[in-house]
Amino acid sequence: MKLERITFFRLTARERNIAFLAVFIIIFCAIINFGIIPLSDRFKLFKKELIMAQLRLKEYRYLLANKKQLADFYAGFPLPGKAAGGRDTLSLTLKELENLSSEAGLRISEVRPLDTAIKKGEDKELSIELKAEGTAVAVARFLYNIEYSTQFMSVKRMDLNYKAPNVVEAVIVISRPA
Repeated sequence: MKLERITFFRLTARERNIAFLAVFIIIFCAIINFGIIPLSDRFKLFKKELIMAQLRLKEYRYLLANKKQLADFYAGFPLPGKAAGGRDTLSLTLKELENLSSEAGLRISEVRPLDTAIKKGEDKELSIELKAEGTAVAVARFLYNIEYSTQFMSVKRMDLNYKAPNVVEAVIVISRPA
């Protein structure tokens, strides 16, 4: 039995048509999978970004149109860095932290303001590192009070060390907009 080499020209017309059809289907699927679908996905992404940009522009246009009304509305609020009575925000924040810690039953042993480098275009932020001792429940209550305080404070970093079976030492970095 001798194996014959199949050549394209020895095929019958029906076999040739089937081969053409198979090659056409393979090329068509490759064009769709590697060309059309990635392009349509990219166009969908561009369309989504364009819609978001249009919505932002619409919002900016509204803000510009109502600039005077918004300026009048926000004129009654204190400037950043100063409180309503002219006192600086650091003393108010420290007083608030002291009140929150006494409510939670936590004893603050050390408070240190941190210098925060401000990148261009970012808002000014006041950061404070504080070391406190108390029970785990008191620390949890204090953290809850910080997150829901009237000064918009948030916890950036926290380290807990157990000094005794029921005593926790916490080092907490708290920040708030200045």
